[in-house]
Amino acid sequence: MKKKFLLVALAAILALAFSSCDKTEKMLKEAEIGEVVTLGAYEQDNDEANGKEPLEWRVLAKDEEKVLLLADKVIDCVPFNNEMQEWITWEDSSLRAWLGGDFIATAFSEDEAARILETSNTNDENRDYGIPAMENTTDRVFLLSIKETTEYLGTEEYASIADKACVAYPTEYAIAKDIEVRNGGAVMWWLRESTSGKPAAACDDLGKRFHNGRPMDYTGTGIRPAMWVKIENK
Repeated sequence: MKKKFLLVALAAILALAFSSCDKTEKMLKEAEIGEVVTLGAYEQDNDEANGKEPLEWRVLAKDEEKVLLLADKVIDCVPFNNEMQEWITWEDSSLRAWLGGDFIATAFSEDEAARILETSNTNDENRDYGIPAMENTTDRVFLLSIKETTEYLGTEEYASIADKACVAYPTEYAIAKDIEVRNGGAVMWWLRESTSGKPAAACDDLGKRFHNGRPMDYTGTGIRPAMWVKIENK
């Protein structure tokens, strides 16, 4: 009797897991570019007693097999690098390590994490500071580059022009962590260009993208993680 009960319980758990996968697959298949989908969960209302809230992602690009997602809000404020250095690359930053490790483990179930693809990211030159292009990095969760914000979000040719499409707003959790709120509630968020001097690239509260945005160890700038995910989890 006990064995039969365990088998029934296992079958129910598997059925629930398959149902969840089917629901996610259907959602990703039907989502259009510019729409918002949910995947994973993260603390957002700053009330840990009620658990994590579903993460919302904006669809930036799509093909038959995968979609590019960007967090619709600035979900946290984490330094680009924990220590101030004269020069740092995205490849060596502590933020890259955090996004690829603790963030994935915190925000996604095992099945959800299995959807996240490895992406070869181009790390372009910093034209403002004469820094050459760096080696490509292979990332699962990453920051957008200045070029990608113009490609996927921007309507202006030059990244230094204010662009409403790049303006982002924080969650209550990010606000509670003392993110710098400006311009009617908008905030700055990190980009992945290598920089000179000590600042790291960022998108500001007006939607302008800067190669020299904020000190790399500054805790008041936010993050909007991005990732390519599989539509069918095979």
